[in-house]
Amino acid sequence: MRLHALSMTLLLSACDATTAISPDVAQKSIQYGLEDRGLVVTSVVCPPDQHSKAGATFSCTATLATTDVLPIDVGVLDDSGHVKWDVRGVIVHEKLMGAGVEAKLGGGIHVTCADRVAAIPVGSSFTCDTSGGNVPTKHVVITILDAKGTESSALTP
Repeated sequence: MRLHALSMTLLLSACDATTAISPDVAQKSIQYGLEDRGLVVTSVVCPPDQHSKAGATFSCTATLATTDVLPIDVGVLDDSGHVKWDVRGVIVHEKLMGAGVEAKLGGGIHVTCADRVAAIPVGSSFTCDTSGGNVPTKHVVITILDAKGTESSALTP
C-alpha cells in the first residue's frame, strides 16, 4: 500500500505582515487534512507567535492514535497568511506496505512489519522480519524511492 506525501495550502489569517498566524487554525487544518487521508490524529502542536510574513517557515508535529509522531513543515506563502504544509517524508503504514512486498516476493515468504504509521524520508528504509520460503533470510529492507511511496525491497540475512 502506498500513501502519498501530503500537503495543503490554506488561508490562516488575512491582515498585514505583523499579524500572527493562529496556531489553532493551523493545527485544525493539519488535523483535518491528515484525517481526510484516513489517519487517526490525537493532537497537532504548532508553535505560537508565527507571523504572516512571506517566506517564513515553522514546524508542527502531529501525533497519531498509534503514538507515531509526524513532522510537519509549514511555509508562509504571502503576507496575507496563506500557508502550505507538508508532512516531512512519505506517510507509510509499514504493516500494509509489508503485505504488498510479501505478495511481490512470493515463494512462501511471509513478511511481518510493525503495525505503525510513519513519515519516511525519500531514500530511507525500514526493516521487517521474514519467515518461511526457501530463502535463508530473516529480514527484508524496504526503501522508499520517491514522494509517491514507490518502494524497493531486498532480502537480507
